[in-house]
Amino acid sequence: MAQSNVFERGDTQQFTWIASAAPDAAPRLSVVDSAGTVLHSAYSVQSGATAYYSMLTAPNCCGWYLYEWQAFKTIAGSAYPFINRGVFRVDETKFINP
Repeated sequence: MAQSNVFERGDTQQFTWIASAAPDAAPRLSVVDSAGTVLHSAYSVQSGATAYYSMLTAPNCCGWYLYEWQAFKTIAGSAYPFINRGVFRVDETKFINP
C-alpha cells in the first residue's frame, strides 16, 4: 500500500499488491474490523505481470482495521501462500467554524 494508513470515512482508496513472481490467480484483499468481522473480501484486478489492485470504500465507523492480501503460487506441484498484512485507521476531519 503506497499511501498513508489514515483514511477519511467513506473515501475510496486503492490498495496495491506487487510481488516478484506472478501468482496462480488474482490475489484476494480482505478487510476486517477490530471485532474480527469481515467487511470486504474481493479478488483484485491485474495491472501488470505481477501487480494487482483493489478499490475499497473506507468504512463509515472510525477506528482501526486490518487488511490482508492472499495469493498462491504453485511450484513443483506444491502451492505456497503469498500473504501481506497491514493496518489502517479510519478517521473523520471535522470543520470548526471560528
